[in-house]
This record gives sequence, C-alpha cells and structure tokens, in this order.
Amino acid sequence: MLPSIVPVLLLGLIMTTALYAGGNRPIAWSLMATGTGGLMLAWSFARAGCKTAAPVGLMQLAPVALPFAVSLVWILLQISPILPSGVGHPVWLWAAVALERPLASTISVSPDATVTALMRLLTYGAIFWLSAQYASRDDGTRSLLAAVVVAGIGLTFYAFILDGLGLDGLGVEAEVTNTGATDYGTLRLGGPFPNPNHFATLLGLLILTALTLLLAPTTEYRIDILTRQGLGQALTLVLTRRWLYAAAIPLFALALWRTGSRGGLLACASAFACFPLLLAYAKVLRWREALLLVIILGGVGFGLTGMIGLGSFTRDDRFLVGLQERRHAYSLALRAIADAPLTGCGYGTFADIFTMYRDAELPQPRVKLENDYLELAVELGVPGAITFAAIPGGMAWLAWRGLRRRRRNRHFLCLGLSLLVMVGLHAMVDFSLQIPAIAGLFSLVMGASCAQSEGSSGSSTGSSTGARTDLCLPSIDEYLRNKIAHGQS
Repeated sequence: MLPSIVPVLLLGLIMTTALYAGGNRPIAWSLMATGTGGLMLAWSFARAGCKTAAPVGLMQLAPVALPFAVSLVWILLQISPILPSGVGHPVWLWAAVALERPLASTISVSPDATVTALMRLLTYGAIFWLSAQYASRDDGTRSLLAAVVVAGIGLTFYAFILDGLGLDGLGVEAEVTNTGATDYGTLRLGGPFPNPNHFATLLGLLILTALTLLLAPTTEYRIDILTRQGLGQALTLVLTRRWLYAAAIPLFALALWRTGSRGGLLACASAFACFPLLLAYAKVLRWREALLLVIILGGVGFGLTGMIGLGSFTRDDRFLVGLQERRHAYSLALRAIADAPLTGCGYGTFADIFTMYRDAELPQPRVKLENDYLELAVELGVPGAITFAAIPGGMAWLAWRGLRRRRRNRHFLCLGLSLLVMVGLHAMVDFSLQIPAIAGLFSLVMGASCAQSEGSSGSSTGSSTGARTDLCLPSIDEYLRNKIAHGQS
C-alpha cells in the first residue's frame, strides 16, 4: 500500500500548500516540510525490511546528488559558529564597530533565515528522491504525470473562481500590486500565487506535462500525422484515450495568457519550441512532424508574448520604470557580491543584506532580486552559486544521457529537458522556483523524468543504437483490432 500512496500524498501536499499563497507562507511551507519528512521516514522504514536495492540508486542520481550534498555542506558551514572570525561576513565587523563590543560572527547574516531556507531545500530534495523511487517504472511515471495534470486542472479552475470573485489566494480582495492591469483590459490572473508571473511558470509546467502525455500514443504506434490516414488514427486515439489532456492544454494556455507575464510567456514559448525538437532528436517524432509542432506551439507562444509585451513597451510607463529599477537593483547586487565574493551572506538572507545596499533610487524594499542567478551569488558566493547551479545541470545531464541510452519512453526525458529550459530562462527575470508549491511540483516532475534516465524493471530498454522506437511495435490498426477483439471476448 505504501508505494502506491506515497506519490499521491506528495502531490496532495504540494497542491494543498499551493492553495495558500502558493505555499509562500510559513505555515504552508512548514506543512509541506513536515509532511514530506514523514513520508521520507515511512519510505526509509519500508526499505529497511527489503533485501533488494532501491528502485533508483544513489549512484544513478549522482550528477544531481553530489552538487546537492556539497551545497548542503556549504550552507551548514555558513551558519556554523566554529569558523574562524575572519571568515564571517563583514557585516558582523561593521556591527561590532558600531556597537563598540565584539560579536560572534558567522558567514550568514541571519542564521535563522538560513535554517528556514535550508529546511525548504531539504524538502525539495526529498520530493525529488521519493518521486524518482516511485516513478522508476514507466507506468508509475505515466500515472504520476496524469495525476499532476488532473490536479493542475483543479487548481486552474480554482484560479478562475478566485478571479471571478475578485479574491486572491488568501481569500481577501486582490490588491493591484498583486494582480495589476493589463493592456487587454482585464485583471491579470494570478490565482492563489503572490504574483501572476509565478502562476505562469506553473502553467507552463502543466502544459508541457499534458503535451507529453498527449503525444505518448505516437511513441507507441506507427502514426504519421501528416497523412490523412495517420491523422485519423491519431485523432481516434486522442478522442478515445487522451481527451483529458487535449482539453487541459487550451485551458492551461488560456490561463497562461491571462497571467500577462511577459517573462513567463517568453520562457514557456522557448520551452514549447524546444520540446518537439527534442522529441525529433530522440526519434520519438519525425523531423517534419516536429517542425510543424514548433511552428504551432512556438508561434502561438511567441505571438501571445508579443501581444502582451508590445503594448507594455509602447504604452506602459510602469514597465519602463520597473526595468530601470531592476537594472539598478542588479548593480547593487553586484556590489554585495564584491563585498563577499567567496563566502556570500548566507543562504536565504538576500532580503536581510539588501537593505544595507538599497538607496533612494529603489523606493520600495526588495525581498527578492528577480534574478535567481545573481541572488544565489549574493547568498552563497560565486563558488557556492556555481555548485548550486550544477544541481539542475546534473538533471539535464541525466536526461540527455537517457536520450542517448534509452530506446523507449524518451518523451519523459524530453519533458525534463524542456522544463529545465523554461525555468532556467524564467529564473533570469523572476523567482518562481523560490515559491514552495512551484519548486515542489518541479522537483516531483523532474524526479520522475530523471528516474527514466536508465532502464527500469517496468520497461524494455532494448538497443541503444537510436533506432525508431516504433519499429517492433504493432500498428494502430492492429492495436484497435486487438482492443475490439478483447472487448468482444
């Protein structure tokens, strides 16, 4: 019972926290951390009685596990009081001079904030690990991703209900600073999240997941969608077995457009364009089919971005002012990095340290920098930021290696690579992955994707020569005849 219920409970935890400001409140992320920790303990006790190895071993995930472990050690050192006094952040020396008394120094300027951020990071790591264990089989991956799409449909409808009632995720009247006004005359759709840009990242993840499951039949049967017969066969499968995913994609796309997020739409459009090309490289789709999907998906995505962005560039003075403020904030962040380039100021302490650098050109306090890469360099130092960035780099390596080694179900690996493109681009202009619900769901899907980098007991890896995945599989006609015969018997 435990293996089947764990991924359901994980997804339930993530979606429950998403309902409360996207999980960006202490009570919400504490609930996620406590629940995930309990599931991790339950999994550990269940594995203790097993004589077989774990479905996905630590060595298989070494490209992710190693930089994650090094980052954890460095974060712990940042809050350690036993380091030499000269290693601590200069702010402690400045404070000691101001107070005229010695102070115990640590690298972190706020150890409590670092511990809280560390708790959240461990939660995401546990979600990734558990997802990889229970999605190591192909059917487990499909079931988990299908559950993600269903939960996403419910969350999207919830967002539209909040929008219709004029409420935000806390059940109070939405503020202009959270929703804003767009050039197409409606309020931006943020759902339960603090900012519509964060919701855009989640919707991009849901669209890619639904696309992966929608295209799954074309990886199992010989279908050429560019022929009349192949198109009819594909439509038959979609209408009979994949109708939910086909209906979910326009729902998610409508919500994505309603977010009015320029950066989110641009990042999503880039990922949508990359996804079919990856499928073609993996020989899941033919190149001509992939190019057609690139034109459709990328064209729609970039077109919507242009519709929203063009009006902002030409008529929205707030956008230009915000752009100037952001550039100035980046320059101040570079000053903060220069003050502690090797050690940083402590993981999760950007809001504490940036107060010292903010000047009159930034009238409002900034809790986040809206650039995850610079923010990591401020908090962890340049070496620590590079090590931390190697975690998603390891995920990309696992997925890419799986594309070259595996013969079946490569679309799961293409999903992981496309998600990394999307969040990697959006992280340059926003901080969606610092929202617990989004980071948790991203970890869940990436764990399932990376688990497919090696063959599993529930799949046939076959040859790694890169031959088309459908050469030894029955045609769609044979498949439908078998299904009809089985139903009649």
